[in-house]
Amino acid sequence: MPGRELYRNYRQRIEELADERCCAEFSLTTLHAVLQEFQRNAAALGASTAGFVCEELADQFEHEALRATRKHRRDVLSAAVKAFDSMTFTTRNHDRSPEDAEEWQGLEAPPMITLAKTSNEFG
Repeated sequence: MPGRELYRNYRQRIEELADERCCAEFSLTTLHAVLQEFQRNAAALGASTAGFVCEELADQFEHEALRATRKHRRDVLSAAVKAFDSMTFTTRNHDRSPEDAEEWQGLEAPPMITLAKTSNEFG
């Protein structure tokens, strides 16, 4: 799954979860599973692309959480931001590929990255 598709897919899924009318516990448990899936799929893209997508999603959800008028939406989006922000990445020069540069043409790539397991995003 290319980086842009990964971004669109997970942005849509997390926004839909934030807009659902269900209990917070269910939404946060589902969000945790979605974020674990994101990490697995992002890792397949290579370190630099995964880090960039993660950073972009965190920035987008942070802006949306600040504008949210419903508590449930704000809580889910804030939990997603916290989880994305806690994902740490490091990279080596040989992890970067020409495809990364082409796909995100005109956008600055993040520093070298390596996926790390998040710690209790909802705690």
